[in-house]
Amino acid sequence: MRGVELRLERPFGRFVTFYAMYDYMIQSSGQSGLAQVYENRLKAANAEVRDPNIVTTEPRPRASINLNLHTPADFGPEGIGEVLLGNWFANFLFEWRAGSRILLDPEESDVKLRNYVYSVDYWNIDFRGSKLFETPYGSLELVVTIQNLTNNKWLNTDNMLQTQYSDYKTSLRTPDKGGNDKWGEYKKDYINVGWWQAPVFLNPRRITLGLRLNL
Repeated sequence: MRGVELRLERPFGRFVTFYAMYDYMIQSSGQSGLAQVYENRLKAANAEVRDPNIVTTEPRPRASINLNLHTPADFGPEGIGEVLLGNWFANFLFEWRAGSRILLDPEESDVKLRNYVYSVDYWNIDFRGSKLFETPYGSLELVVTIQNLTNNKWLNTDNMLQTQYSDYKTSLRTPDKGGNDKWGEYKKDYINVGWWQAPVFLNPRRITLGLRLNL
């Protein structure tokens, strides 16, 4: 495993905390030695040919940004025994991953003739907001979390029927067909994702409300 990771973290006054990360990494896996050692050099040579080699993945950059907005406990006027504008928190988490390379014709035996296409980049935003109330029994926190804040829909071809999968792959205008479609695209009129879409999009926006008592 080798690569580079960059991080940036700093507060901006009393109200904003910012954190960002980017990494570019290459991973290698596989067998670096022989599973068995033979005295007979003919068997040893044969084992060296047949043993799995080391596989190196293509780099897939990723990044994340965490933006935290918050107000100090003593911020703003006081009313009904509570600092109304104090202890508010809003957190936004943004994640991004570059698309991976997909093999379209795994049945092709000649490595030089294999057809690859890149998948669409993935990105997502989650939100968490809260208000903290101080009580004689501890701090009471009202929390709302929203997963997939922008309600992005990502196509999951692993859950497609076999015919549905084939129709989708055929309808894409990938670079080998003179187009520029990426694996995972679905919003263009000519792309056929089939009628059975219930298990294909499995990441709906989810909103959760909760209370937490910190003693």
